[in-house]
Amino acid sequence: MLFSTPTGAEAVATPRDHVLVYPSVASRRITLWRSDSRQWSPTGTIRICDGIGRCVRTVQAASAGDQLQIDVSDLSAGAYFLHASTAKTVVTTQFIIAR
Repeated sequence: MLFSTPTGAEAVATPRDHVLVYPSVASRRITLWRSDSRQWSPTGTIRICDGIGRCVRTVQAASAGDQLQIDVSDLSAGAYFLHASTAKTVVTTQFIIAR
């Protein structure tokens, strides 16, 4: 399924994926968007793990809206996995940092 993000960029997700990450190739920051139009839960946690599974960043997902920006400018170039968890679900997606 193809979604249009609030900035007009397109992102791909299945209907059960309620969290989209864009851009998929980033250098400074990534934006997480709740495609189900819900707001982030104060109990939600975002974990960013490197290619070998080490957690390199943990962010509390509390936000006033359906978007959350995370600064990734200090992370090394490479592939990362993002695990977004709330009280009811865990969504895992991948993004790349390019320098």
